[in-house]
Amino acid sequence: MATQREIEVEEAVVVVRVEAGRNLHVHGVEGTTVRAESDGHEPVIEYADDVVEVQCSSDCVVHVPRQAQLEIEVKGDLLVDNLIGGVGILFAGGNASVAGAGELHAQKVKGDLRVSQAASVKAKEVRGNAHISDVHGPVSANA
Repeated sequence: MATQREIEVEEAVVVVRVEAGRNLHVHGVEGTTVRAESDGHEPVIEYADDVVEVQCSSDCVVHVPRQAQLEIEVKGDLLVDNLIGGVGILFAGGNASVAGAGELHAQKVKGDLRVSQAASVKAKEVRGNAHISDVHGPVSANA
């Protein structure tokens, strides 16, 4: 049975930190709501000082304002789409795919990294292949 939590934020530009125990999909939406859906345990959402923290112990889908700045740690695969804010991947235990983002900074991706439609890309450590296209600024990747 799917469980869902959501919170209204004061403005669309906020920092959203997401930790997921399995696979994660982060989708940018219009508005000022952060919503997390999980098939496992109920997601936890906390909001203080313009920072939203989302924790999911299983597969999770998180909807965030398109302008949000993301900081992500995920043990499984990662899909991020429809954002214009920056994306920071601290750790992805599987493949990571980003389709639409501002600046992308990836610290460690254990699988493949796929990026399309980003302002810039800096990938420090990618264990798999890196497929990068349609980037409007500088690209740096260690794969």
